Amino acid sequence: AEARRLLARPGPRRPEAAYRTRRTDYRVALAYLTRGVGLPYLQPFAGPAADHPDLAHARALLDRLLAVPAAPGDREEVLRFDQWLSRALADPDPRQALEFTGRALDLTDHPYAGAQAHSSHAEALLRAGRAEE
Repeated sequence: AEARRLLARPGPRRPEAAYRTRRTDYRVALAYLTRGVGLPYLQPFAGPAADHPDLAHARALLDRLLAVPAAPGDREEVLRFDQWLSRALADPDPRQALEFTGRALDLTDHPYAGAQAHSSHAEALLRAGRAEE
């Protein structure tokens, strides 16, 4: 709580502190995601087949981050992209996961990001029983 209070103080480094806070919150959500799935965060990482309290907590954290408009800048866009992909992985409902991977696909601006988003989208399609797509 004290660290957050210090990071929230006004000043010339406020945008940097705000970014680092968002990135830290995102990493906390990833910790809950991996604990909820019961697997280390290594590729290929599949979304859950069933819900878990830690997954619900990860979704709540990610939803809170995604509810705030992204700040301008490349690293903010990359963070937002990663948040959408992680939100898809945290959802046991593959239809919801497909919506979130679609939002990540909308943010792709280079082949590597496109490959990441397409692979996450394919994983959600498999979970939805739509392997033929």
